[in-house]
Amino acid sequence: MSDFVAGVDPGLSGAVAVLTRGGDVVNVYDVPTLQVGGGKRREYNIPELVRLVELIGRAAVWVVEHQSPRPESPVVSFKVGLGYGVWLGVLSALSRPHMVVLPQTWQKAMYAGAHGEGKDRSILVAGRLFPNVRLARHDWADALLIAEWGRRELWGTG
Repeated sequence: MSDFVAGVDPGLSGAVAVLTRGGDVVNVYDVPTLQVGGGKRREYNIPELVRLVELIGRAAVWVVEHQSPRPESPVVSFKVGLGYGVWLGVLSALSRPHMVVLPQTWQKAMYAGAHGEGKDRSILVAGRLFPNVRLARHDWADALLIAEWGRRELWGTG
């Protein structure tokens, strides 16, 4: 078993964070996307996503944030569900061990005692845990916290 864990925020603006067993950040990557139709519309770049999974290698486990439908926003729900399914499909096809975590589960554990609301809280908590990482976006913070949650679940370290 490798001594790495990869946390995946599977959205179109998502990220993948890789941590060592000791909690050091290996890298944070944006989810590969491409522009389509000459505008701002983006889609998952699945061949590049496969390359990213292969580049990262065999993490001890890939922790993917569970995505569920939002009845009030069916178009967003479709895109979110598509990305979630793409990640699970790629990881399964490449025989990468993975687990799914509900947002409420990792957030409850990682936000314990933290102040703030929503995405600001992710940036605040991730900034404290990983002060050497420039958190360009909240998606990076979420991916780091998902990976940290997985690291603690795997190896019981906090």
